Amino acid sequence: MEKSQWTGMLAALLLIFSVCCDAVNLTEDNWDELTEEMPVFVRFCRPESEKCQELQPTWDQLVKKYKENPNILVGDVDCSGTGKSLCKTLGVNSVPAIKQGDPDNLIDYTGDYDWEDLSSVLLRATDALASYKKKKDDYGKLHDITERLKKNIFLKEPKPGQEDKNVWEDLLPVLKDAPPLEQAEHLDKLQQLYDKMKKKLKQKDEELKRPKAKRKQGEGLFDI
Repeated sequence: MEKSQWTGMLAALLLIFSVCCDAVNLTEDNWDELTEEMPVFVRFCRPESEKCQELQPTWDQLVKKYKENPNILVGDVDCSGTGKSLCKTLGVNSVPAIKQGDPDNLIDYTGDYDWEDLSSVLLRATDALASYKKKKDDYGKLHDITERLKKNIFLKEPKPGQEDKNVWEDLLPVLKDAPPLEQAEHLDKLQQLYDKMKKKLKQKDEELKRPKAKRKQGEGLFDI
């Protein structure tokens, strides 16, 4: 094959790798920005590699399926072009290679390069993160409910809030079973605070229903 033909073929391969399926092209310059707080599943390849070319159709399917998924970034690094320095930084010595997980602590993918294995790994990863995000949101709801209860104590007419109570009692067991890591140590304290707020609301409600003449001095004042 003449040099000009080889150059043309290489250029075509580079074009295919760069535009196919809107794959995110990761480089040393954009790595930190695009992977911030986002788990990744990244393929390291060279367009001229036969093994990379064999993997391409399967990889295209993965990119197409997960490119809009907010729970993972499926990206490409061209180790002979724009991503050459990134491949060196991340210790990629041969291609194809796939790394996954926390961008600051990547682990090597060691499974097969077929659709079944690759897609099952991505499915587990995205489901796990989606569950984690939901539990973080649920924890936020519990915190908001407790804050509302704290404010209710100082209202003239307390409002126990049955809807809040139902949400709390539905969510707490789920979170206690598998809480987000950074919230786990706070759940017991939140539970104690919630119980304290409910007790104080009940006390205040009962106190307000009693005839004023029978109230003792200082009743109805609560310290948080």
